[in-house]
Amino acid sequence: MEHIYQDLPGWFDSATLYKLMVDLMPNDSPSKFVEVGSWLGRSSAYLAVEIVNSKKPITLECVDIWEDEDCELYEDQHPDKVTPIYQQFIESMRPVESCYTARKMTSLEAAVTHQNGSLDFVFIDASHEYEDVKSDIIAWYPKLKPGGVLGGDDLTWETVANAVYEIFPATMIYNVRPNAPYWMIIPQVGGLKGFVSDNMCMSTAVDMIRFYNNRGDKEIVDILSQRLLTSLRTDFNVSKNVYKGT
Repeated sequence: MEHIYQDLPGWFDSATLYKLMVDLMPNDSPSKFVEVGSWLGRSSAYLAVEIVNSKKPITLECVDIWEDEDCELYEDQHPDKVTPIYQQFIESMRPVESCYTARKMTSLEAAVTHQNGSLDFVFIDASHEYEDVKSDIIAWYPKLKPGGVLGGDDLTWETVANAVYEIFPATMIYNVRPNAPYWMIIPQVGGLKGFVSDNMCMSTAVDMIRFYNNRGDKEIVDILSQRLLTSLRTDFNVSKNVYKGT
């Protein structure tokens, strides 16, 4: 399926992370994604098409209040001032309407409907107010499965950065691409197990690096290579300490 997000209004610069998360999901068991803050559907449409093309059993939930914003920041990205935002989102997502669920509610209202340890990927891009970002992180982080990933946008915003760095130590905050505004938190830090899946082995990681390298996806190759090196260093240090009896 061809991508449709390019023709939709709004912002979207998290394609590398979205694509990576879809590619890392298993082919034979269900996965659950939640996007918190979907607005007019530009990012949602990209993710939905990636899921469709992957043919993987991934369910996508889009959470937003879809209310009109009286803010100059949105003016240039919201050409249609007449049609309600929620209706615009639904129309934009029409080509992929069977591939996602829209939930018109606040982030916190949606979070309590999910069991702890039930989600594979949550991306937070709702209110950028400090208290709101902090509340969203606290609400959604426990919902992740072991090895699941929490991500978010606009780490370049002071309010967002303050909330993220207040909750998590810097060693847990991973920038998917240097100077990229989006970020990710890996619940199980120190090794590939926390980054990819519970059953990922080194040979699989190397195979993935070769696959993406042959496809020319340098950004993803760099991401996986960095995580593999981190894993090897961690495993080496653990083994060394065990050998010394420490």
